[in-house]
Amino acid sequence: MKPVDLAIVKALLNRSISEAKESDGGVDGKRGPRGAAGERGEVGKQGEVGKAGKDGVDGLDGLHGKEGLAGKDGRDGQDGKDGRDGLVGKAGSDGLNGRDGSNGKDGVDGKDGRGIKSVKVNNENMLVVTYDDGDMTIAGKVSVTRETTTVGGGLPLGSFGITGTKTNDSGELVIVGTYGKEFNTGFTSPTPALRNPTFTYTDGTLTSIAYSGDATKVLSYNLDGSLNTLVKTVDGTTTTKTMAYNADGTLASITET
Repeated sequence: MKPVDLAIVKALLNRSISEAKESDGGVDGKRGPRGAAGERGEVGKQGEVGKAGKDGVDGLDGLHGKEGLAGKDGRDGQDGKDGRDGLVGKAGSDGLNGRDGSNGKDGVDGKDGRGIKSVKVNNENMLVVTYDDGDMTIAGKVSVTRETTTVGGGLPLGSFGITGTKTNDSGELVIVGTYGKEFNTGFTSPTPALRNPTFTYTDGTLTSIAYSGDATKVLSYNLDGSLNTLVKTVDGTTTTKTMAYNADGTLASITET
């Protein structure tokens, strides 16, 4: 049944009921049995879309998922700049003394010394000193009294016998005679004598010698312990001797400057 037909039926029923009440003098009669249900009407048209509702409450966080696979290694970064120099560390303690070096090689033999063979006065009253190597030096003119008369041991009067020679502190040759007499010739050696040596060692190796009169000798060595230089200072004059060696270690030459 259409909605229109149903509305008409309802209107007719209401009218018949109203008329029945009027004919009965206004007294309602008993309600009759309920009529059968009418047919369902057609579905009405869809209404308009309602307004959007409020946002719902946030849901709970989900469970953690499984760990993903490890990523590939990244590329190496560029080298950083050099850092500044660190502070200087404290000085370390002294090391142990090294072993004594081996003995140095024997030096070159020095020149043979020479002695006085004789001291005489020639006919010109010059004092002549003759050495045992045949060399002869005229020390200078002397004053001599020549006598034919002998005294004591048979020497001419005014003369004395020679018992020896010596060198005074000035390096001058002094002739020593009998009866305690001495004759200073004034003759000096070209090289002053070195006296009263004082030796200095470094780690067991001779490194210097000091003499009276500020004379010195200073020695230096090569790495193998052989003598390298000998520096001698006498009367303010310095002489340096430098040694050179052959491949087998033997002395080859000495250069003096």
